[in-house]
Amino acid sequence: MKAKIVLLPLDERPCNYLFPQKLFSHDDIEIVLPKKLGDKKISADLNKIDNFLTKECKDATGLIISLDTLLYGGLVSSRIHNEKEDTLKERLQILRDIRRENPGLIIYAFNIIMRCPNYSSSDEEPDYYENYGREIHEIGVAMHKSHLGIDNILPLDEIIEKVPERYLNDYISRRKVNRELNLASLGLVKENIVDALVVPQDDSCKYGYAAIDQRDIRKAIIENCLDDKVLMYPGADEVELTLMSRMINTLKGKKPKVYLKYATEAAKNIIPLYEGNMLAGTLKYHVLSAGCQLTESYEMADIIMAVTAPAGNMEEAINQPSKYPEYYAERNIAEMFDF
Repeated sequence: MKAKIVLLPLDERPCNYLFPQKLFSHDDIEIVLPKKLGDKKISADLNKIDNFLTKECKDATGLIISLDTLLYGGLVSSRIHNEKEDTLKERLQILRDIRRENPGLIIYAFNIIMRCPNYSSSDEEPDYYENYGREIHEIGVAMHKSHLGIDNILPLDEIIEKVPERYLNDYISRRKVNRELNLASLGLVKENIVDALVVPQDDSCKYGYAAIDQRDIRKAIIENCLDDKVLMYPGADEVELTLMSRMINTLKGKKPKVYLKYATEAAKNIIPLYEGNMLAGTLKYHVLSAGCQLTESYEMADIIMAVTAPAGNMEEAINQPSKYPEYYAERNIAEMFDF
């Protein structure tokens, strides 16, 4: 008998909507998706989402759900919505209803920490981000450093003067609402409504608004003793694929062992672009989140994962092939092939 897994994707892009079904559907697994989602800044129809979940989860084995789609209608919609905190918290009730209707359902959820890009573009952000995006990011960095007692290049009050007050207030108020929903999702785990939760850090960095939110959410995870059920690490578009792997491993009663092979050991300590954590730590989270386990012995491994990251700063794809020695001299590709 096929295991039916209901999937509410993060958005309509192929990496989220098409890849899970193409990669994981087979004789034992049926993946069920909503027929239609949103379109970038156009939110998905929330009533149709509710109807889809209510209908399909009644006889399902598992549910992998993007809370950003459930709450806001998609990833981009989560950055531009005008919903009230109480209204959004009421929408979480559908998961309680689903659990009551199907107590044996395995539920894995993910709820992304709202990003704060360090460039000015309104392509996926509010319209005013076109002119003030970089400045809003810099305000967050200066504010965070101030909290930590670290000097910033420019004083906070000088940067704040560059952004109209109404735009900054709009941005900060939306961040506050989204952060409160991130925290509310922890409650679903504590209530045993959700079996496992991932809180991905979308386009994150070491300092700034997103890092402040991470600090607050991490504190709540620790205070509620949820470290074993809630994982927080850099990511976004890959999370539902990771959780699909975890779901299948759970259903099969397996926990594959993974050995990480680096082309250079120095890569472990780099902080990749759009992330705020060292690579080695992030990879550990990805392996754990996928329902796997790290091993220090390649002879004992079920999977060997090759990591070809450089020894120094990572560069954008558009700048490849790189001219810097950390991409060539420091990476022993020949040894990796031989291994």
